[in-house]
Amino acid sequence: MAAGVAIAGWLFAGAGMGLMYPRLSVMTLALSKPEDQGFNSSAMSISDSLGGALSLAVTGLVFSALTTTAGSFAGVFVLTSAIAVVGLVIAPRVAARRPSGAEHAVDAEAHRAAEADDVRA
Repeated sequence: MAAGVAIAGWLFAGAGMGLMYPRLSVMTLALSKPEDQGFNSSAMSISDSLGGALSLAVTGLVFSALTTTAGSFAGVFVLTSAIAVVGLVIAPRVAARRPSGAEHAVDAEAHRAAEADDVRA
């Protein structure tokens, strides 16, 4: 029974990550100015890799530090829950910084107008 719950949890988590990662990439590029798209794309890729590596390293340290007690799995669960809570606390702050579609369209139009002026000059 416990194995079935674990498998269902992994399937649910994997499906969620698989569905959201491409959307996050597209949204990041759509909300970036053309000159910032390369930087933002590479920053997102680095943070994804670094976040996974650091999380794995820290959970491994917690697990190995608690192997002599019965709380090794509980310690890792508490740590990953704390990481999730930090993500939930940070998420609204990041979402509030998104430019509206109108502002992005105005920026794109101003950029096109400046390029047209450069070509004419």
